Amino acid sequence: MALLNPGLRSTDTFDALIVVRTGPVDEKDLKRSARSLLQAAVPGITADLREQALQVTRGRARARDLSLGDVEAAEITLTGAAGDGRAVHAWIAMTRDARDSALVLVVALQGREDTYLASARQMLASLRFEAAPQEASTKPQASAAALLGLEFGHTTFGSDSSLTTVYRFTAEGVVTRRTMFSSPFGGSDSEVRGSFTVLGEDVTLRLDGEVVRAKLERRENQVTGLKLGNATYRPL
Repeated sequence: MALLNPGLRSTDTFDALIVVRTGPVDEKDLKRSARSLLQAAVPGITADLREQALQVTRGRARARDLSLGDVEAAEITLTGAAGDGRAVHAWIAMTRDARDSALVLVVALQGREDTYLASARQMLASLRFEAAPQEASTKPQASAAALLGLEFGHTTFGSDSSLTTVYRFTAEGVVTRRTMFSSPFGGSDSEVRGSFTVLGEDVTLRLDGEVVRAKLERRENQVTGLKLGNATYRPL
């Protein structure tokens, strides 16, 4: 997710919030249209906006298809108010391809929306999805087999606290994530179970509604690490 400055200088008043969010479409939603995905995402978006003191309500507004060339897209317009009572106008649009989606959100003060909506529409139209990875020369299941029985862990440390996360691959297609937190004020230990697939060096983990992308690290055909973002998880 990216929070964008729409061209404001330090001396300008804050008239708009622009957010761009991209990510994979959950496997269970791959057959849903952009309009359906957007409509389902609205309650979560309005809840996030409330945390930013922006009270935006859906009312009777419904997502509608958006003409965007040969790319599937949808949009919805909402109204509401900022924390200081000023009226706001929210425009949310989503586009998707076979496996990924992108969402652009603009919240602008009423009367200022036209200043930002044109740029937001151009931004949405300019988004491009990466081509799907080519099928590996070996079967995906053969790559998945290399993870069976392995555990990978990573620990981060804060002031008098630590957070350890462990991924355990216990069966073909089954992964468990264990999260352990410790501090002088107490700690926690929790687990979630999900599924995983492997295509070449790319690993996709699906855990409790969350999709996590990772990459395998190898040395002489042996798996030596699992890289998630900037963190490398080492075998335990």
